[in-house]
Amino acid sequence: MLYHGTHTSLYKTLPSSVIPVLEDAILKTKLKFFKAAEDIFNHDLSAYHEVPIIAIERGELYLPQFKFLQALEALDQVPDPLLTASEEDRDVQQLLTVSRGVMKIKTEAVYEPAVDAMQKIIREWVSKSVDEYTDIQVECIRKSTLASIFLASSPTLITDKMKFLPTPKPSANPPASWQGLTAFRVSLIAQGRFIEALKLSKSERVLGSAIGRYQNACMLLKFGLEHRAQLLNAEDEIPWRVAMLPLQLNMVDFFASLNLKTEARTRLSYFEKELEETIALVNGETGTLSIANCLDTLSIEFYCLKLLEENERTEARFQQLLVLGEKMLDGTHSQTQQCHDLAIA
Repeated sequence: MLYHGTHTSLYKTLPSSVIPVLEDAILKTKLKFFKAAEDIFNHDLSAYHEVPIIAIERGELYLPQFKFLQALEALDQVPDPLLTASEEDRDVQQLLTVSRGVMKIKTEAVYEPAVDAMQKIIREWVSKSVDEYTDIQVECIRKSTLASIFLASSPTLITDKMKFLPTPKPSANPPASWQGLTAFRVSLIAQGRFIEALKLSKSERVLGSAIGRYQNACMLLKFGLEHRAQLLNAEDEIPWRVAMLPLQLNMVDFFASLNLKTEARTRLSYFEKELEETIALVNGETGTLSIANCLDTLSIEFYCLKLLEENERTEARFQQLLVLGEKMLDGTHSQTQQCHDLAIA
């Protein structure tokens, strides 16, 4: 069974009956039904808020909404330090530490906790063979990269050498260690860990050039679609569909940014169709998710307005963008500023 979550080694810390509930919350988070996901954490999972996997996944819910304080509060529910000193517990503690450091960059404007955690990770794991990384260690690298991205946006506080993770120094007989995010992502795919690789690739695309982001998304989409075509039932197909939706939206954004409207509209139409089909599969015969409550519908509306021809840019369009901007603001949508900028333009 392919899970939606990427920290599945920690599922053993939960009662078996709770795992499907957590998976449902993760699925709704990935589909951007944030309110529905939060309701699950607040009610069905409220008794487990001190369990690391619950706190980590709740933090993942708030992160794309820019609710950094709520994410930090969720992470702080876990007793610190953990009670045992096993290697896995040390890794979990490391993940909690670097995750808290990431949130403190945004909530307290302090960067030392994140930098200290990143340096510790590099010092301890940089010579590790890539096929030895656990799911928790992969997430530590991803969170360290996110910290680098956040630190790089604070040029008045951060020196150049603090902005990005260094690559390991070669040795006489170098192990197959990660030489940067691209090599790490390629290794994860080779190990069959596509969902983890896809999650890591988002940070990789942020740090890359426009053409690099395009090539990255094309390659991952091709791989994902080929694998999805081989699946025999809809239940196995859902995690792959959900994982690839952000890539498909990235393709829309790429062509829209180049003002290639025909290609962007084609991609947007395909994305909307995929989103509708995925939600229908998730609902099955008894589900109640409505596409109207998915935050991606605001992205669809934004691109529809952005891709209008020059002679269609009227007062009515301006008013639509203002209304859309307010909806995005209420939903803490990542494209809120772009929407307002487009209205002003």
